[in-house]
Amino acid sequence: MQKRFQTLLKQRLYSEMQRNPPRFPWEHEGENYRVDYSDDLTGSLTRAQQLWLPHLTDVLPVAMPPQILAKLLEACSQVIGSVRPQTAKMVNAVQPLFPDYAQTLNEVMGRIRLSPSLCPTRFSAADQEQQRQKLAALLPVDYGQATLEQQMVLSLLVAKEVLDLLTIALSPRQTQIERLWMTASGVVRLAVDYDPLAAQAGDWMSQTPLRARVQLPGGGMLALKTAQDTITTQRQTAGYLSVELSQWEMGACYLLTIGLDQPVTSSLKFAISCQP
Repeated sequence: MQKRFQTLLKQRLYSEMQRNPPRFPWEHEGENYRVDYSDDLTGSLTRAQQLWLPHLTDVLPVAMPPQILAKLLEACSQVIGSVRPQTAKMVNAVQPLFPDYAQTLNEVMGRIRLSPSLCPTRFSAADQEQQRQKLAALLPVDYGQATLEQQMVLSLLVAKEVLDLLTIALSPRQTQIERLWMTASGVVRLAVDYDPLAAQAGDWMSQTPLRARVQLPGGGMLALKTAQDTITTQRQTAGYLSVELSQWEMGACYLLTIGLDQPVTSSLKFAISCQP
């Protein structure tokens, strides 16, 4: 009887949230909500931090201060290989920006998941562009003038975009994925492919390898990491590099690192998932 009551209560609460989802203060017309805070957005970037930023300034939906963007990119690159859910990765990446507001950040993340304005997964692909336009109207253009919660929302949404860029999800419908990443040294071209039918062969000696290829604007390296080993290749000048993994598993996730040597040594990590 108690279990039945709990089930009905959960269904009622879920229905109520669907009818009246939680909203952020700035989503209500006529409300002016600000939080007093102090954040140091100053400070110069190292050449290593600047190396991978040009690409993000062109593809992200909102403009971010370079110092914040560099920290988010570094944090996303660190958590991209985690097996935790996407929302947990987003929070982990943004947490260093708000070290004293862990509880508030988790609450904001919870509201993002439920907000009709900030959660595009509730809508079809045709409606997502309209939702992005609504989002642009709701949030401030200037990150420095945003309230604390608005900064958290902006940071979390940018973290999601960056994590999506760093995730290469191979599937039977998309057996090859290419990425172009503009850096301060030039364009990095990445291509990853696999054969989902080969995984069913059973004999890994005849299995088509999981392959990653990269074209670098200068000297650098390419590394593919598994649970047991790391396959690494490098070159001193601009050109192509390739790594192959013969014994790969369907449903597994592998960490791919691209490194550049010029103008300074710096690397970026990607997560490759082989979906059945």
